[in-house]
Order: sequence, then C-alpha cells, then structure tokens
Amino acid sequence: MNLRAILAGRRIPNYYKFADKLSPAEYIEQASRKEIYDPILTFQLSNDFQVTRLMHKYLPEDKKSLGHVTLLDWNNIFYSRHFLF
Repeated sequence: MNLRAILAGRRIPNYYKFADKLSPAEYIEQASRKEIYDPILTFQLSNDFQVTRLMHKYLPEDKKSLGHVTLLDWNNIFYSRHFLF
C-alpha cells in the first residue's frame, strides 16, 4: 500500500489513573517520554505516530479516558506519487 499518511483518533485509557495529578496534555507528554505507560498511546508513538491534537469531550461516555481523545498522524516516508502496482 502506498499510503501518504494515516490519521487516527485514539483513546488514552490510563488517563483516569493520573487525572488528579496531570492535565491531559501533561499525561500525553509524559507518555511520549515513556515516563508513564498508556497501552494505546505508547504503542502508537513507538510506531512513529505523532500526536497532532487533543480533543476534549470527544467521547464523554469513556470513563477511563475521561472523554479525551488524541488525534494521531503517521506520515509514510516511503510514499511515492508515482507508485506503480
């Protein structure tokens, strides 16, 4: 597949454990530095995804993420406009 990029919305399911000490942005920053573990975010960041946005109240029913979702972007460095199948 010759994808230019992938955009994905992902939960931060361990955030509820840190919500009394960290803002969602601080939580994401610490997860990106591998100071804390988040099962989804840690995996995505380890595979070259970048957090491009934090969305509040996106999934209000999500008790673990407290409604917060990250928008992640992955750019394919091997993408070719002139890809032949």
